[in-house]
Amino acid sequence: MQKFLLLFSFIFISTILIAEQFTDPKDALKMLDESGKSFKLEILEKEEPFKDTKTYDKLNTPDYYQISSNNFISLHRISLKEEEAKFFKKAEDLFLKKKFKEAREYYEKTLEKAPDFFIAKTYIAQMYRLEGNYKDSKKWYLDAIKSNYIDYMAHYGLSTVYMEEKDYRNALNEIVIAHILNRNNPRIIANLKIIANANNFVFDDEYFTPKIKFTENKNGLITLTAYKEEWAWYGICQTLWKYLDGYREKRSKDASGSEDISEETKECLLYVINQNMLPELEKKPDKENKNLDPQVKRLINAYKTGMLLSFIYYEEIFPEYPITAYAMPQETLENIKKYIYDFKLSPIKTKNNNL
Repeated sequence: MQKFLLLFSFIFISTILIAEQFTDPKDALKMLDESGKSFKLEILEKEEPFKDTKTYDKLNTPDYYQISSNNFISLHRISLKEEEAKFFKKAEDLFLKKKFKEAREYYEKTLEKAPDFFIAKTYIAQMYRLEGNYKDSKKWYLDAIKSNYIDYMAHYGLSTVYMEEKDYRNALNEIVIAHILNRNNPRIIANLKIIANANNFVFDDEYFTPKIKFTENKNGLITLTAYKEEWAWYGICQTLWKYLDGYREKRSKDASGSEDISEETKECLLYVINQNMLPELEKKPDKENKNLDPQVKRLINAYKTGMLLSFIYYEEIFPEYPITAYAMPQETLENIKKYIYDFKLSPIKTKNNNL
């Protein structure tokens, strides 16, 4: 039997994890000890090896729409019949030549045949915006959003119209929704920073990056390295999922038998929360929490305010699987927007912070 070598120890209260029905940490250590594999945990006090943040380049395309039925949302890609497609192609060609009036005529012909073809509405709105006709541009963007709320291009375009009108608050609302719907789009992120600044906010665009890493030597010793103790149990949880035979298969199936991509994420984040909320649970002075990693603080505060699920969607799932945002009901998207307002936007530190 190979032992999991811990370089630190503390009393672990598993109240939160038990309530959430995840693996008790004591059982986690026992399973690793009995796995037949060699593990070692190292705690580093220097942050340098973990400075690099994650980056993602997966982008969504604007051709999806939702169909809701019996509280179930399904995603579909928009398509056109042959005649409609010819009108749309002609409109596209004219748009590229900046012949906006003629292009509008063909977009409208497309809509006569396919009234819910939201992409045409978004492009009509864009042309009006380019012409400086913000009133009609706004009307068409809103109509596109009404046809398909997950059209990120319409939300993005509407935010630019609001900016031109100096309606900075509504501009921020729309660009945040566009960002949620296309999490990794660099152009949207750049504009979000600009619009946030116009509202006297700074947008934190750093991706959530747990400060752990794994190495394995030629003898099969698996070493988990974590930055300070606050990331240790996240790493231990990840060890279960990565290296314990059969654990992923057992834990990643929901009640319907399909894979739940949030299960691993939620369990490991709860390990972090549980570990770092120990002083609170034991009703002891919380002296060390002031020095917690900012990402851990954000996670704990999201949990305390009932926003853990929004944290998971935005910070963990959307970067890797941005298309999952398209399958969310509007209420969930609004909750995630609130998370961004509460945790990713910080007031600019000036004498006057009035909006």
